[in-house]
Amino acid sequence: MTASGAVTLLVVRLSDSFSDFWPALARDLGVPLVEWTAAEPGPPPAGAGVVLVAAGGQEADVATLLPRLAVPGGVPVIAVGSAASHRLAAQIVGAGAADYFALPEDRDGLRDALTAAVQRCRATLGRAALAQLEAQAHAFRDIVGESPSLKAVLERAARVVPHGDATILITGETGTGKELLARALHYGGPRAAAPFAGVAHYSCPDASAAGEPGIACGPPRSWLITAHTDSSRDTGSRRLVRGGAGCMMLVEVRDHAAGS
Repeated sequence: MTASGAVTLLVVRLSDSFSDFWPALARDLGVPLVEWTAAEPGPPPAGAGVVLVAAGGQEADVATLLPRLAVPGGVPVIAVGSAASHRLAAQIVGAGAADYFALPEDRDGLRDALTAAVQRCRATLGRAALAQLEAQAHAFRDIVGESPSLKAVLERAARVVPHGDATILITGETGTGKELLARALHYGGPRAAAPFAGVAHYSCPDASAAGEPGIACGPPRSWLITAHTDSSRDTGSRRLVRGGAGCMMLVEVRDHAAGS
C-alpha cells in the first residue's frame, strides 16, 4: 500500500516472461505497479497489498524465493508461470503461495483472483479508516460544553487529530481542561497505541514572547519524559530518555530569557 492508502501490486520477477502484461494488468485493476527483480540484493519493497511472483520458465525457484520475500500475513502471494502442471501448482501453494496460474491459458483466472484480492485489501483499508474516524469522533467525548468558543476549539482540534507529527500549544487559564484536550488529541490520533508522557513546569529558553502558561504536546522525536531519582541526593528530578514514538506533554510551559 502507498502512503495515501492505495493498494499496490508488487510484481517480483524471477524471469522476464510476460513482462509486457503486468503494466496492463495493473491498469485493469486500477492499482499502482511496483516491480522488483529477485536478483536484486536485500528484501523487496514493503507495503504491497498484493504480491505476484512472475516465474515463467523459473517455476522451480518459486518455493525457494517465497521465504525470502517475508510477506506479512494477510497479503496474498500469487505465483505465475508458463508450465501447466497440477503437481507444480501444489508444490508452490504448499510452499506458501495463495495460488498458481499458468499463462497464457489462465489469464482470466489470474485477473479474477487479483481483482478479488484487491477488493479484499480495499475493504480492509476501509474498515481501518472507519475505525480511525470513529476513534477521532470519540476523542473528545469527555469534554462537555455547548459554548460557541468551546465548539470552535474542538472543531479546530479535530482537524489536527490525524496529524501524528504535529506539535500543538494549548493555552488557557488553570482548570479549563488543557490536559484533557491534550490527552484527547493523543488518544484520538495515529499515535494512540504509543505512550503518552508528561512533565510539569517546563521552561522554554527560546520563547519569544511572554504569555499565559500552557501545555505543549506532540511527538517526542524519539524521546520520552521519565522520572529519575538520584541515589545520592534523592532529588526526584526528571530527565529525557530515548523512548518510543508516542506523545510528550510539557505542562505549565513558560518562557524565560536565554541563558538564565
